[in-house]
Amino acid sequence: MSELQMKQIKTPEQIKEMCFLASRIWREHYGQILSADQITYMVEKFQSFKAVTNQIEHQGYTYCWLVCDGQNAGFCGYKIENGALFLSKLYIEKTFRRKGLASFALEELKKICREKSLGYIWLTVNRDNLGSVAFYRQAGFYVDHDEVTDIGQGYVMDDHIMRLDLASSPD
Repeated sequence: MSELQMKQIKTPEQIKEMCFLASRIWREHYGQILSADQITYMVEKFQSFKAVTNQIEHQGYTYCWLVCDGQNAGFCGYKIENGALFLSKLYIEKTFRRKGLASFALEELKKICREKSLGYIWLTVNRDNLGSVAFYRQAGFYVDHDEVTDIGQGYVMDDHIMRLDLASSPD
């Protein structure tokens, strides 16, 4: 059984390491869904050192490593707002998938929600990211609605907005 941990990312060096990992995961995972140019654009816009630092310092985001047997295997990013937890990012490196890290992260986030009396977790997921959509459904999330967001440079995010109501979810 793997030892799993979630540790907050705080230092500039940790942010840089996380951004490098994000770029690698995005190119591997989204290569069949998005164009290479759109991936490059989105990584720079949302997962660059500058973007993540701004999210942490000015937008209230928290980023955490997902650690498997002492190795940084992925990360999550979230923000608490309006009585809910917005799960902005949950990315796991390919070699660490199917080891329970994503489920572990969701359980840790549910603990945070209970501590802060938050009613639900919500997230956005690309509608064509079928594996992730299936994972979230299995974890108890449902599609609340769909949303197409213009992100500039002629690109859009075509997402399901998924939600997990915590009062009705099993612990």
